[in-house]
Amino acid sequence: MTPLFGVMWERPLAFSLILLLLLGFFRRKPAALRLGTAGVFAQIGRGWGWSRWLRSLRLGTAFSIFIGTIVVLAGPTAPAPHVEKKSGIDLVIALDLSTSMYALDMGVSRASRRISLEEARQSTRIAAAQRVVEAFVGQRSRDRVALVVFSKEAFSQVPLTFDHEFLVQVLRRLRPGVIEDGTAIGNALLASTLRLEDSKAASKVVVLVTDGKNTAGNVEPLDAARAAAEAGVRVDTVLIGSDLPNVPVLVGIEEGEPQIVQARLEADPDLLGSIAQLSGGEFYRAQDEEGLRRRFHEILDGLERREMEDQAQPRRGQDLSVDLTPALAGLTVLWMLLGFAIPERS
Repeated sequence: MTPLFGVMWERPLAFSLILLLLLGFFRRKPAALRLGTAGVFAQIGRGWGWSRWLRSLRLGTAFSIFIGTIVVLAGPTAPAPHVEKKSGIDLVIALDLSTSMYALDMGVSRASRRISLEEARQSTRIAAAQRVVEAFVGQRSRDRVALVVFSKEAFSQVPLTFDHEFLVQVLRRLRPGVIEDGTAIGNALLASTLRLEDSKAASKVVVLVTDGKNTAGNVEPLDAARAAAEAGVRVDTVLIGSDLPNVPVLVGIEEGEPQIVQARLEADPDLLGSIAQLSGGEFYRAQDEEGLRRRFHEILDGLERREMEDQAQPRRGQDLSVDLTPALAGLTVLWMLLGFAIPERS
């Protein structure tokens, strides 16, 4: 668009049509030019008949229609209004706290050597998830982030906030087994969507992190995914944990009698993939902590890409030709009526 007279023009070359008008004007050499300025005023001094006034008015109306049509063809547009950018993205992290998150398949526990209890703790799925999520939140300083946790039920731990330091403090204190055991994926997704209900952010995203399949809750996960999609919420799902048939699990921590047992843990990647697909998100799978970091880095890249796309959307001002069109129609009607009112020359 080209700025001119405080207005933006889509097709400024349309103004070149005015040259045709000027060319026709000078080639015709009307009476005003033949008489000169003094002659014109002399004619006016002797008085004009009403029919001559009507013809002059009709000529002026035709001129206005011509100029107005050129202006409309040029595409006048008001300057785009300044729109204050919304806070980047509102994010909800939904984190699984079922006891299977104590599985020892995310780090040093895979080694055959004996390890300390603290070393075992740091090799659990939940510890790996906490470290990766903390690093992820640290890279979203311009976004509000909320935290939802779930096991047999879902709970909102931290509302949407820019106070990421407080959220990280809460995140570090989370322990599986505090909530009654189970995996209520549908409830967690619904609780996360409700957290974003009043959000005015340009993008609303839920990152759901789990290691299992839906075994609890009164909300069907796919129904919750559809509700999220209808609310404009994108859901990225992350399945963590190895695909081994049996994995070592740290149990008895809360009772003060920790031990490691072998357990068969089931997951449902198809469900998580369907949830992501229904809401326009992505499904990721991570079998160790390094893989989990890579998956969250991919999520981060996706968030930044969507921010750039949103900023690149051109903003248009009001189309002023819409306001000019009725005026042109009125002038055209006036021009036609004047044609009927002017008597034919004898």
